[in-house]
Amino acid sequence: VMPGGTDPCNVTMPQQPLHRCLFPHSERFQQTFHRVTNPFECVLDDSLTVTGTSGQPINDMLKYTRHMSAVDLLEATLRWRHVAPTAPDTLPCYPVTMIDPFVLTHTPHVYFAGDQAEFDTRLVREEKGTVSRLVAVPRFAETGTVVLVDLASKDLDCSTIRF
Repeated sequence: VMPGGTDPCNVTMPQQPLHRCLFPHSERFQQTFHRVTNPFECVLDDSLTVTGTSGQPINDMLKYTRHMSAVDLLEATLRWRHVAPTAPDTLPCYPVTMIDPFVLTHTPHVYFAGDQAEFDTRLVREEKGTVSRLVAVPRFAETGTVVLVDLASKDLDCSTIRF
């Protein structure tokens, strides 16, 4: 579970994991239930990198751009190698002096942003041959939609389930 812009945690990015007291019965699911930071990155099966946010950086950029979708901005931030390019100007972030925690040091296989108005996805092939699946994850509370990424498919195909 990743914190978002309206969750009971720090507002500044990077956000710390939601406190465990919010999930009193989660102990029994410790193998599958994880509280993570925002942004978050993990490596699956020793080779597949997944990186993403709860959507605040993309939503912040959408306020100041025209004719660009969430996936367009995900692609731009991937090419710029920076997850939150508007921080600290218009997106609150914790002050850092040595290492920028938002810099992408490598190309993730899956790069996502939550809290988006609608589902969208794009496959991006970089000059070096690296492939990234970009995913705009829709707001579940409004859309009832969950996004699934097929980690076994060559192009990391996406599908949705609506509840």
